[in-house]
Amino acid sequence: MSAQCQALSLYVDSLQLEACLHLPTDPPCGAALVSHPHPAYGGSMSNNIVLTLCETMADAGLAAVRFNFRGVGDSQGTSSGGEEEVEDVRQAAQQIKTMYSDLPFFLSGYSFGAWVGLQAALDLPFPKALIAVSPPNAMFDHSFISQTRKPLLIVAGDRDEYCNIDRLLPSLEDVSYELAHTPAADHFWYGQEAFLASAVTSFIKNKLD
Repeated sequence: MSAQCQALSLYVDSLQLEACLHLPTDPPCGAALVSHPHPAYGGSMSNNIVLTLCETMADAGLAAVRFNFRGVGDSQGTSSGGEEEVEDVRQAAQQIKTMYSDLPFFLSGYSFGAWVGLQAALDLPFPKALIAVSPPNAMFDHSFISQTRKPLLIVAGDRDEYCNIDRLLPSLEDVSYELAHTPAADHFWYGQEAFLASAVTSFIKNKLD
């Protein structure tokens, strides 16, 4: 299991963002950044799925960082609803990559965090792979995902009213992606964290081999 998270500060322009670093027991074999759900609906880095992702990644050998977007928790600034949060991810990812410059990097997000993270990934050359949990394409336009050129894992549940995989698939025709879905999960994954952890672990280990 991963050690208790260590407090960390990330910087986006003049703003300081609150973050936590989860380290594996052994020296890390990769690094990751995890973005959280929409702040307007109570999303923060303390979300249960964000925690599951970080703990899963640390167990798989990654140094995993979760952080609060601007205006959330102790992070400075004001929430923008998406545009500025993309920049939060870009600059936070660059800082984590600098910390672990010789290691493969994974960019991940849940719900709103997946939508924002996938946009940021279009301008980042270094991620080895991307992980999107419950991308909320029923709420936000995801057509840009067709431009993704990194291996992508999408994890979703058939009972998710905010993530419609059938509508997302046409945009994935030219994308190297894997889909892990379960009929048992809704958008919030309560009671289905084990499925999520298993899918993410398999994907990470496959990309590290």
